Amino acid sequence: MQRNRRYPLIVLVAALGLVATGCEQQSAKIDAGDAKAPVDTPAVVVKPAPAEKPAPAVKNGAAAKRPAQAVLPEPVDKAVRTLYAKAPYHKIETAQCEGLDVYTVHVARMATKVVVTADGAILMVGRQLPLKDLPKDVAETITKTYGASTLKITKDDVRAEITKSGETASVVKVEPIRTFYEVQVIRADDAKNHKGYMRVDDKGKIMK
Repeated sequence: MQRNRRYPLIVLVAALGLVATGCEQQSAKIDAGDAKAPVDTPAVVVKPAPAEKPAPAVKNGAAAKRPAQAVLPEPVDKAVRTLYAKAPYHKIETAQCEGLDVYTVHVARMATKVVVTADGAILMVGRQLPLKDLPKDVAETITKTYGASTLKITKDDVRAEITKSGETASVVKVEPIRTFYEVQVIRADDAKNHKGYMRVDDKGKIMK
């Protein structure tokens, strides 16, 4: 990587996990029971999404101990709550991008993800949508590519990006918000292109 050269690095989250373009591939999924905040960072308890679960396993006459609740850095939780005040969290993922800690928080029952830096800067907000709710040009590109395949489509709005100059990384706001669509093939029925994943910009052009 060349130093003393300023260039944008857009944090993107792929359907199969956190993908930070130009970032170190050190992503790690955190289960609701063992997420931890960075050292010396104020943390808040994350309430997992309510769900019907089977009765706890019984061992030696006593119910198995439940794992501890997950925690998030307070600035991350506060940033997500500005968008989704009360919705519980479903899953948390972490990654390093140019030395900055980045969190992806999946909001339960809303098919939504929010990508936030450890100090609370929102980088991207993603929302799963059906094909019928997409812009015409975007929907046509996806249909021509994948035919009648079963798809998972996420609209991603990039609000900020991480840039680096020399040894210093910073977050720069993106104005206007930049939008693209992630497409993942769940079942390849009559697909013309069997590649399992692609991205499309808001004009319907396939992104490389």
